[in-house]
Amino acid sequence: MADFLQAGGNIEDLMAEAERKHIVVYTPALVRDKATWALSELARITVAIEAAQDAAERGRLAAELHDMALLDGIGAALYHEESAVNAAVAKLSAFRGVKTAVDKALVTARKRRKGIESALQSDVDVASYEPVLVTLRQIAKTSGLAPQALNPHGWRCDPGGVWAVSVNKDGEEIVRKVGNLPLIVSGTGVETKGEGVLTLRWHALGAWRELEIPRKAALVARDLAPFAGMGLPVNSTNAGELVAYLDAYLARNEPILPRRQVATTLGWKAVTRAGQPGGRVFVLGDRSLGAEGEEPVNVATHTLRDYPLSAGYRAGGTPEGWKAALATVKDRKALVLALVASCAAPLIRIIPSAPNAILDFAGPTSQGKTTALRFAASAWGMPNERDEHGIVGSWNAKPTYLERVAGMVPDLPILLDDTKNQQDKKILAEIVYGVASGIGRGRGSIVGVQPTARWYTVLISTGENPIVSHMREHGGGVARVITLWGSPMGQESTENGDLARALNRAVVAHHGHVGPALVRLLLRPGAPEAAEAAWHGHLAAWSNLAGGDAVNLRRAETFALLSCSLDLLRALGLDLCDPLPWAWAQVSGDADSQGKADVNALIDAWSWAVANQGQLDSLPATRHPPNGGYIGRAGRSKEGEDYAIAFGAAALKKHLSREGYEPDAVVRRWDERGWVTRGEKYNREKVVKVAGACCRCVCVRLAGLIEAGCIGETGAADLWPPLEKPAASEGQEGAPPHRDEDRWSRD
Repeated sequence: MADFLQAGGNIEDLMAEAERKHIVVYTPALVRDKATWALSELARITVAIEAAQDAAERGRLAAELHDMALLDGIGAALYHEESAVNAAVAKLSAFRGVKTAVDKALVTARKRRKGIESALQSDVDVASYEPVLVTLRQIAKTSGLAPQALNPHGWRCDPGGVWAVSVNKDGEEIVRKVGNLPLIVSGTGVETKGEGVLTLRWHALGAWRELEIPRKAALVARDLAPFAGMGLPVNSTNAGELVAYLDAYLARNEPILPRRQVATTLGWKAVTRAGQPGGRVFVLGDRSLGAEGEEPVNVATHTLRDYPLSAGYRAGGTPEGWKAALATVKDRKALVLALVASCAAPLIRIIPSAPNAILDFAGPTSQGKTTALRFAASAWGMPNERDEHGIVGSWNAKPTYLERVAGMVPDLPILLDDTKNQQDKKILAEIVYGVASGIGRGRGSIVGVQPTARWYTVLISTGENPIVSHMREHGGGVARVITLWGSPMGQESTENGDLARALNRAVVAHHGHVGPALVRLLLRPGAPEAAEAAWHGHLAAWSNLAGGDAVNLRRAETFALLSCSLDLLRALGLDLCDPLPWAWAQVSGDADSQGKADVNALIDAWSWAVANQGQLDSLPATRHPPNGGYIGRAGRSKEGEDYAIAFGAAALKKHLSREGYEPDAVVRRWDERGWVTRGEKYNREKVVKVAGACCRCVCVRLAGLIEAGCIGETGAADLWPPLEKPAASEGQEGAPPHRDEDRWSRD
């Protein structure tokens, strides 16, 4: 019985268990005994039929040939002594009205013979025509399989592999190998989002191996074949047939297969028990943290392979070792703030009003920013970005990748090092705003729309320049950013350098302890309600400090979240300074983010116009059409008009878009601040003559340029040359230049 009996028990135990479960067990001696008994029964029936008085009695006796035990015995006789069976059958067939019953019995008996041959020729002695590998494994005391499972119709799974079974017109069984290793479905599951998962098991190299894959992948050939790289016994040639086998296996056995919940992402998961809501757990790496007495949620293994990042959320070293490292920096406000922000991520989902947050360490290189990032990461797992499973990432990534990471670890911090690695600053701004919003990009699918990813997280970032410098138009995102300028380690010194190196070594050796401990606090009864109440209390305090400033009021929500995180860390017995008042002082003075965006947009537009004066009409340099086309007009086109510069609407929108602004929103806010001269027909745009032709322009007042700081307190006469008539073109004295499409901006 080879590998299947190594789990324990001797042959006598196995035979007794098989008899109890009504499973046919074949050995050569048993086949001989069955054959002898069947031949004697055939002889008895033959004598009885010969002595029968009428056709009815002969029919009743012939029906005995279809007894299941006798058919199995005839099959054994066909295998052991076929000539004797043929002689007995020929004698029976000679009686009137019996031949049809004899032929049908013989067809079935031949099938039984095939089953006996397979059993005796395989490396196991236990088999039956109908039952299966699963029942066999359960007898052999091997775990993970459902009792009473059966081979699907048309298929057989045995220690030799997976076989397609059919019967030809002569009743002979035709067996064709589909897979070289036995493969079964040992369980089904449902992901916490509702998607199905199958647990596949196969026997290879003397051991049972297991893999959990999405149900839809197991039932689509092109999706099943890639799992060959993970050891699944499938290839491009047999994937289609194995899909048909798995589908048939589920159709017959799914009601009796074990069913469980699995998770394909990390973070908070709602669980059910007996079909009823059963609380929540926190999935972290390859384990799940739940309240005492709750069953864990199993993490699908294919997820860990697809996202190596998740394997980095593991513990290393000891809690005492990590606490010793913390003791050396407990008074360093920037480092403590990084730890507090990292541990705030699990709070966001359980406090519905709490926002996603962004902590940005900006400053010159080699000042301890990456050290702060590693220290923050050490609360949850491997902080070494060079480790294969390190949880500190790089800004050198596409938005789609970072969106997938956020969706994979939705309740854990995202840690990204060095913004200069992101060459496209528009992508950087898009990523930051996406993290702040907490909602991924909407995507379609062949059946409608894909589920939109959502995350509840804290982004901790480092870079030489502040993130907000790349977020010109994302005012809501800017309000979520806490930017700390300078070295997290303090002033540059030999002592601080040694401390940073020692801290890096310590957290690489000891990590992944404080985060799970904090989660266990939140899993206690009543903890989510207490956290939400604490958040509202902290929010009231920080809102008082914000006064009436709208941006600082939004920042107060983030600081209330960080206050709750600090409370929990102290509840764990950690001795920490309070870095929040210091951080508030750093950011609260920089409140009017949207107002500054409007000012910066006008300064950029003005600088662009000054640098391209040759493309402004009414200046001496534009007496002939410029090569690049016109971008607007300098000064008024006639007396009495109140503007200092008229930007061509199309050219201005192109320039603002290129610089990362939202043109329509910028012009609307300029108008609300009174910086724009409104037109009668086009509202915020006014028809102005540029090079003799009418053009829709955004006309900015002199007062707006002065308020934005584009120019000093000066008059219009000092800004541009006095108004004068356009110079005459050659051959036409006093005539305006001929209108030509090439004069208009192609910028």
